[in-house]
Parts: sequence; structure tokens; C-alpha cells
Amino acid sequence: MKRTGKQIRKLHWLLLVVLTLQLLQGLFTLRNAPVQLLRVEDGWLDLQGEETDGLFQLEGRWEFYPEALYTSEDFAAGRTGQPAGEEVSPSDYAYGTHRLRIRATPGAYYAICGFSVDYATRVFANGSQVAVFGNPAETAEGFVPRVGYMTLPMCAGEDGIIELVVQYGNYAHKDGGHIPVLYLSTPQNIEALKAGNDLISLTLSGGLLLLAFYFLINAAMRLRAVYLCLVLCCVLMALRDQNFYIVHLLQGPPLFAY
Repeated sequence: MKRTGKQIRKLHWLLLVVLTLQLLQGLFTLRNAPVQLLRVEDGWLDLQGEETDGLFQLEGRWEFYPEALYTSEDFAAGRTGQPAGEEVSPSDYAYGTHRLRIRATPGAYYAICGFSVDYATRVFANGSQVAVFGNPAETAEGFVPRVGYMTLPMCAGEDGIIELVVQYGNYAHKDGGHIPVLYLSTPQNIEALKAGNDLISLTLSGGLLLLAFYFLINAAMRLRAVYLCLVLCCVLMALRDQNFYIVHLLQGPPLFAY
């Protein structure tokens, strides 16, 4: 079947988008060390004996306490209930608490980075508040939604235990409340990871602004409103935080992997 000139132009645009995504994914791979998986078992993560110079992605289930906003002091004083079973989903509850304990070398420093929990988050590390986004609350009236990219500093005490307590509030969406993708390593490696993300973010934003300029020229020359809509879309996408696309799109499997 013979293709028209309009169809060929569409194919050229699609090919350009695919090649651009592949290029950005390759750039991310070159900027950062390979990611290894670390498994959380029953709310515990064991780093003793692990070579922590690499970059690790946390997977597995943390201890989960539905409909309760606990702090580290509550756990230390025994003022908490029992954690929920694996069949219980955080998205079924408007608020709750996640808890992770890490066995590490005494005195060792680590950092965790990743997105906050949808749609409000407060994080404690060894009893100290280290991050807050919005206001997780027990009522919808006190709830303030906000998300963001967070970096959590951690230091193992004399007993080698690091405790992370994450409160969340979710009155905005049925899928909120789950612990997102988090990366753990030394503070130096985490900063290198963020620098790589920032480089790709700037590249992606710059490409979108260049595309907006191209559509603006087309709007001026062809006098068609559709190009102004494309300009607005590109500018809005370019001005937002691109880390979401980097984490959820560019770190996925290559587009031609299958």
C-alpha cells in the first residue's frame, strides 16, 4: 500500500520521538552505575556484609500500619498496634504508617532518594524528622496534598540499626499510599544519581522548548491555532519537574528490548 506524504511525515515524527527516548535512556545508563536489587523481608533490610559502594533499589514490603500516624517515639514506647498482613493494601486506607528497619555497620552513613508517597508524606529517620511533603492527617480537613523528590540521610547508631518511619495521607486518589521506587547507597553515589537525573531533566526540558519554538514558527507561518496548542503543551511540559519521566519512563527497559 502506497503511503501518502502526510503518513510519511507522521512516521518521521514517531521515529524521531523513539530515537530521542533511546538516546536519553542511553545517557542515563552512562551517567549512573548499574542498579542492584535489595529485598526487604518482613520490614527488615540487611546491609551487613553488602558492598554498599553500588547503587541499590529497594523492593519488598515494609511493615504497614493502616489508619494510624505513628512516630519513632510511638514505636520505642510500644504504643503501636500490630502491622497489617501482606493482603492489606495501603491504597484502601486514607492514611497510615510504613516502617523499615535496616541492619548496617555501626556508624555507617547512607542516603535514600526517590519520590514521596502519594499524596502527603512525613518521614522520620532514627527519631528525627528528615522530610515532609504536605500534611498527612487523620481527617480530610487537615490533609494537605503535596508530592516531591526527596533525599533521606541516614546514619547507623552503635547498635547498627537504622529505623525509617513514613507517614502518608491519601484523600486524593485510590492508588496512593504505597512506598514508591527508592534508591539506597552512599551519600556520594546518591548525589551522583541526582546529578545524572538533573542532566537528563535539563536535556528533556531543552528539547521540549526547542520543539515549542518550532511549533511557534509554524503557527506564525501557517496561521493555524493547532500549533499554538502544541506550543502551550510543550512549554508546560518543559517547565515541570522532569524527574517523574526519568524514573518511570527512562529507567524502564529499552524500547527495543523485546
